[in-house]
Amino acid sequence: MDLRREFGANLRQIREERKLSQEDLMALAGVHRTQISEYERGRTAPEVEVLAKLSCALEVPIGALLAGIGWQEPLSAEPAERR
Repeated sequence: MDLRREFGANLRQIREERKLSQEDLMALAGVHRTQISEYERGRTAPEVEVLAKLSCALEVPIGALLAGIGWQEPLSAEPAERR
């Protein structure tokens, strides 16, 4: 699954868990419903500002929307070893 689709699946799952329609999320986040639909279908990815709006509207940390995207193992705060 590509990153946009993974993000879209997370967004849809969280929205549905909160029993919100796309129209509800549109009103809460100030993001047009068709754009939310595009995100959920994995066709586009949001800008950082929109990601923050969605996070606030859904009352979840941004990390919840990005959970598991593209990483096979946890990221480390440690710097990578130099070769």
